[in-house]
Amino acid sequence: MGRRRLAIACAALLMAMPLAACSTGHGPAAGEGGFIAGDGTTVVLAPAKRGAPVVMSGPSFTGSTVNVASYRGDVVVLNVWASWCSPCRAEAPGLSAAWRGWQREGGVQVIGLNTRDDLTSAAEYVSHFKITYPNIYDKYGQKLLDLGGQLPPNAIPSTLILDKSGRVAARVLGQASPALLDGVITQLKKEAVL
Repeated sequence: MGRRRLAIACAALLMAMPLAACSTGHGPAAGEGGFIAGDGTTVVLAPAKRGAPVVMSGPSFTGSTVNVASYRGDVVVLNVWASWCSPCRAEAPGLSAAWRGWQREGGVQVIGLNTRDDLTSAAEYVSHFKITYPNIYDKYGQKLLDLGGQLPPNAIPSTLILDKSGRVAARVLGQASPALLDGVITQLKKEAVL
């Protein structure tokens, strides 16, 4: 009987995971029922500790395909967001402005990963925040789940920073400040492509 209860509890937890989402950086979000809070924790991995390159592609809001691998040679900022996530909305203006600066410098690409969202709301979000970097539309959260070993599937917003070889070099759970991202990007741009 104990195993059956454990199995039921595990199944219930797995079913609830897609409902756990926004991270605020300041503990559980009041009034946002069941969201998991990210505290801005940042992990930076030494080159020898990085895994295999991230393999991910998916549809953009315009119907084209965005492929993370096509940006090898650049440092890639992979930002996970959703239009219904208030911390994502707080993070978006700074990230969008930082992207414009990184574009001028070169060597950096931002890719958004919109997850568990409807297309209309996601497209309005992109328009509202004047986001010009490519975004992968991941309606059912499958792409996010594919990153599970590198990014908890319940932390939104979250950001992975990929080195020039496409490997996860850093992870921020919760809102990522442009200054923090700049520091990591500066170091990664000095590294060689493997």
